[in-house]
Order: sequence, then C-alpha cells, then structure tokens
Amino acid sequence: MSAAAPDATPIRRFVGDLVRHDRRLFAISLGLTMLGTITESLGLLLLVPLVVAAGVVDGADSSLTDAVSSMLDAVGIPFTLSWMLVVYVALIAVRALVAWAGRICTARLRYEFVDALRTRLFDSVARASWSFHLGRRSSDISHSITNDVNRVQSGTFLVLDGIARVIAAIGYLAVAIRLSPPTSLLALGLLLALGGALWPTVRRARRAGTAQTVFGRRNFAAQDEFLDALKLAKSHGNEARHVAAYDEAVREQRETMLDFERIAARSAAALQVGVAASLALLTWFAVERFDTPRAELLALIAVMARLAPVVSNMLSRLQSAANMLPAYANAMKLIDDADAAAETVAPTTPGDAGEFSSVELDGVSFAYRPDRLAIDDVSVSVAAGTVVALVGPSGAGKTTLGDLVLGLIEPQAGTVNVSGVPLAELGLERWRSRLAYVPQETFLFHDTLRANILWAADETIDEDELDRIVDAAALAPVVAALPDGLETVVGDRGHRLSGGERQRVALARALARRPALLVLDEATSALDSENEQLVREAIDRLHGSVAMLVIAHRLSTIRYADEIV
Repeated sequence: MSAAAPDATPIRRFVGDLVRHDRRLFAISLGLTMLGTITESLGLLLLVPLVVAAGVVDGADSSLTDAVSSMLDAVGIPFTLSWMLVVYVALIAVRALVAWAGRICTARLRYEFVDALRTRLFDSVARASWSFHLGRRSSDISHSITNDVNRVQSGTFLVLDGIARVIAAIGYLAVAIRLSPPTSLLALGLLLALGGALWPTVRRARRAGTAQTVFGRRNFAAQDEFLDALKLAKSHGNEARHVAAYDEAVREQRETMLDFERIAARSAAALQVGVAASLALLTWFAVERFDTPRAELLALIAVMARLAPVVSNMLSRLQSAANMLPAYANAMKLIDDADAAAETVAPTTPGDAGEFSSVELDGVSFAYRPDRLAIDDVSVSVAAGTVVALVGPSGAGKTTLGDLVLGLIEPQAGTVNVSGVPLAELGLERWRSRLAYVPQETFLFHDTLRANILWAADETIDEDELDRIVDAAALAPVVAALPDGLETVVGDRGHRLSGGERQRVALARALARRPALLVLDEATSALDSENEQLVREAIDRLHGSVAMLVIAHRLSTIRYADEIV
C-alpha cells in the first residue's frame, strides 16, 4: 500500500454495515438511483434528435436521430418537434418521479442506519460490566453517542449521495461514448488523472477527521467537568479557569475543522480549473481531431457540462466521508470494547430467584490492577432477615465487597453464592430482581417524587403500599410539606430536596423493589446528625424484615447490626 493511501478497513466496515443494515432498502435505493440515471441519460441522448427536429442542425449524418425516428414510427408517433418535446417532457417527468422516490428511500435508509447505530451504542454501553466503566470518562461515551453519531449521519448522507453521483457519472460517460467514443475515452483518462493528482487530499481529510474526534472528546470533557463542578467552581470563584479550559478545547477543535476546510477549498479550486481545462481540451479534440457531427457535438458539450460538477462533487463527498470515518471508527471501537466487556448472562430464563436464604462470598479475591489486590480471600455471609455491616477505613475494600454482592464485578478467585447456588448459574437478572441498592450519592431524576420512588418498582404497587413505603423510609413529613405532595417535581438531581430528604427518597425507592437483600453503601456518611438519625431509625425499623448489607466508616452508625465485619 502506498504512503498516500488511507487505511481501507474502516471504509469497508462502514459500507458493509450500511448495506447489511437493510439489504432490501439499500437495493431499492440503489435501483432507483440507477433508474434515475438511465432516464436522465436518455433525456440527454434525446437532445440530438430534438435539435434535428427543431431544424437547428442537419441530422442526415446522425444514426441516433434515425434510431429515434424509427422507434417513434413503430408506435405511431411522427418525428416532429412537437412530439419530440412531448416525449422529452414525459421522460423528465419520469426522472423527477424516480428522483422523489429515491430521495425518500435514501433518507429512510440513512436515518434508520444512524438510529440503529446510536441505539446499538447505547445498548452495548448499558450491557457492559461495571469494570468496563471504571476508569473511563463518561464524557467520552456521551461524545460518541452524540457528536460521533451526528458526524456519521452527515457522512452517511455524503456516502449515499456519492454513490448516486458515481452512478450518474457512469451514465454520462455511457452517453458520451455513444456520441463520440474517442472523446469519451480521452475524458475518462483526464478524469482519472485529475483524481489521482488529488487523491492525497483524501488522506489529509482523514487525518483532520481523527483530530476532530480527539479534540471533540476534550471539548465534551471540559463541558461535563465544568457542569459537574459548577457549585464548587462558583463557591471558589474559579469559573474563569473552566471557561479558559473550555475556550482552549474549542479553539483546538476549531483549528482541526478549519484544516479540513482548507484542504477541501484547495482541492475544489484545483479541480475546477482542471475540469475546465479538460472540457476545453475535449471540445477542441472533438471538433479538430475527431470530426464529431454538429448535433452530437452539442449533446456532447451538454453531457460534459453535466459531468464536470458531478466529478467535482464526487471528490468533495469522498473527502467529507474520509473526514467522517474516524468518528465511525471511534463509535464502533466503543461498541466492540463494550461488547467484549458485556456481563455474563446465564443460560437460564429470567424469572423468580426462588426463596432467599442467604448470600455468601466464599474466599473471594479481586484486583482492579494486577499489582494491587483490593480484597484477598474474604468470606462473608448475609442470611435472610439479618443485618451485616462492613466497617473500615477508605480503601479497605468495603465497596468492592458490595459490588461483588450486587454482581457488578466478578471475583477473580472464590465464588458468590445465592441460597447455595453460584451466582454464575443463577443469573444476574434473577439475582438483581431481588436486590435494592442505596448509594452514598443519591441520584434523583428531574421528575415527580412519585416517579422517583417507583422508578425501579413493578406495576403492582398500589397507593396503600406506597404510603407504607413512604412511612417506612421516614419520608411522610417531607411529602406532607411539599406543595404537590408525591406529584411535586424534585428538580434536576433532586435539588429541591435536602441531602437527608434525598437519601430517604433513595431508601423508599429501594423498598419499593420489595427486596430480599438491601445494600446500603455509606448511606448516612454525608448527612448531618439529625438526618442521619432519621435515616438510621428508618433502617432500624426494617430489621428482621429484609436482609441488609450495610457499608459504613464508623461503628456508631451500625450498632443495630447482627454481625460486624
């Protein structure tokens, strides 16, 4: 492969995925494009007998005029200017109808392909194991789902439009060959020479696209970090630092986009001059060397005038598609990585996990990196109706043990058993249907309090049960104080509620799942003493009704536990 040739693998994958997405729709789109090219080519060929019928030139030496005249005579249509105009308009009408159908079909193919890519990307990320997400910036994933896919949508249009233009160019060349074979062969040679001279710009467009992807991710990361740290930044008067970082990321991305525009502008200017010179050279050869008849010469000039912008646009589409390919490659790499890290699904049908008796960690070990074990040969058991607390300093492995129980990560040694059945055999779906989790940092949706509580519950919870859940989570006074009660919208991330209120909403959400095991990860560590007491009392009232694994820093917060590890 020459140094100037771009890697063809992403191109083949993109086109292959596009075709495989909906072979029938792609075939119809391609067929309509070819039919449109055929009708347009016939319209161009009709120009020769049309100018003859109009008396503009003498058609005695035109075999094309004789052929059209014979076909019209065969269907009882006289070879006159009026009838030739009728035939020409009818042919253009058919061309317009085909173009309309082709545009709708191509648009549908483009939008469905891109939507399928976006959904596939979202699904792959959702199904990936928790280990896949550890150490990965969420902004990179957001960038792929939004910016990369949006670039792919634009690129898909350009690829499909480029295919249509290639077919149109073939049609124009076919017409030109019928009119003047020597001139057409010369035109083909000139076009290939122009394409070869400008081919290196495609590789440069691809490099610019790679840079756009890299700097686009930095741009997204700067946005996310600022929004996540907005309160902290404003509290310290440090907004200018974030704005400066964002401005730098925007500037870098802008420069990469301008690089591509410079490449496209230079090649477009060079191509325009080259095509104009080629058209002049072809006309001279057709008249002075090939002695092309005047009727055919007029039609040939019309064909070449159509062919010139098609060729220019073909190269422009190719450059833009090459610029898009890194975005597609980035999205597909994320899909491949996420699929490779997908959670193991047991070959069992999701359903009831049976009567819960206990969950046991038997000699489990786990390391986030090879040179450092997070936990080593640990055994812990939580029986039905009991409370087991994990206490220790930061970095002791408490959250890792909780993640193992939740099935978010798999032990590298030892086993996790549920009621005596290995979790790998029981299946994550069955096990998680019996779990509820209350994290240290509660996430609430911008929705009503009711919707937040019932977010992970099934549809069988009635108003009486919901009231009991609200009472059990010590949330009743909060509901009573809100202007619309359970129908109050809590705001983005629950900003209308205090930290203690949000934590009690999280507890109610967990209880609404009717769990066999409730995992609380530092659920009160960020609360003041009053709210901590309220949440602790709510948890204490659950003692005996549900198994609980409580992760805490301080012994004082879990004195009600049956066992402290």
